[in-house]
Amino acid sequence: MPEESENVGEPFLSQQHPKSKRWAVFEDDGRSGWLYMTKQGSQDVVSDCWIYNRVRAPEAAQIEEFRDGPPPAIKGVVGEGALVEAPDEADMRFVWSEDGHSVAFIVEDIPLGFIVKPGKRGYCRNLLESCPWGKVWDQALFEKIFDRKG
Repeated sequence: MPEESENVGEPFLSQQHPKSKRWAVFEDDGRSGWLYMTKQGSQDVVSDCWIYNRVRAPEAAQIEEFRDGPPPAIKGVVGEGALVEAPDEADMRFVWSEDGHSVAFIVEDIPLGFIVKPGKRGYCRNLLESCPWGKVWDQALFEKIFDRKG
């Protein structure tokens, strides 16, 4: 499971679903924010989804500079909402599927990403193309799993 950020004050949320016993974790290390999901009854991460950058999207050639932690998404794959300069943890929450095997991450009532079991990579509203940071947003799938518009 991702360790709590060393950056005091950066958003960090976690929640376990009572049925599936999976954990959802959101971690913002001051450079990027990521959603994680664990195996059932475990803290072993099996899925992840990039949610946003806290720094301007670097060029692909600069990504090596970020190998000491979860990397921010690079230029060319991110949309306009990718940069979040001052996130407020109070505006963040998880929404689970009924069975607890899928989870969405909501900020200010807007779903920014979701993970669907058994996918390794989640879906992100701020991606322009599927890539190592996740898959492009799928509204129909989101509505089917979470039974809400967003």
